[in-house]
Amino acid sequence: MRTSIYLLGAVFLAATLLFVFSCSKEEEKSENQQQAVRTAYEQQVNKAIKDFKQKVAYYHENPGYKNGESVSADSALWLLEATINYSHAFPNEFYGEILTEDLSLVVPKNSSGEVDMDVLAQKYDEMKLDITTAYYNSTFENKGLVLVDLSETSQTGDEIT
Repeated sequence: MRTSIYLLGAVFLAATLLFVFSCSKEEEKSENQQQAVRTAYEQQVNKAIKDFKQKVAYYHENPGYKNGESVSADSALWLLEATINYSHAFPNEFYGEILTEDLSLVVPKNSSGEVDMDVLAQKYDEMKLDITTAYYNSTFENKGLVLVDLSETSQTGDEIT
């Protein structure tokens, strides 16, 4: 009787291990298939966001660093919005209620009418802090960030609001 219990236990253990390993292989395949499905444009967007995140991290590590790199005003707004949404938003979740907050961010431009990368990294942190504050001040018990939508309200030669 003991021999048959051990034998059944060994068969059950082998079947369980086989099932677990086969499931993990399927998950790896599906992740690779999803990455392969990305279009060239999607890959370019993903790379731009990741590159910006790396630059922000570099500016955190080297606060006085200035390399003279700048981006157009439109690109600056796009990088801010896309990066915060990519990193922190969950638009596909279900939310019973939604609270909309209007916040202002003023981004200064350089003499060429562009935004310096060190300033953009600083403004990303400022925007993230403002959003975090609004998020934690909301009265919802279960909450998540749905979406950040940046809209230009005004632009002068010196700044974008």
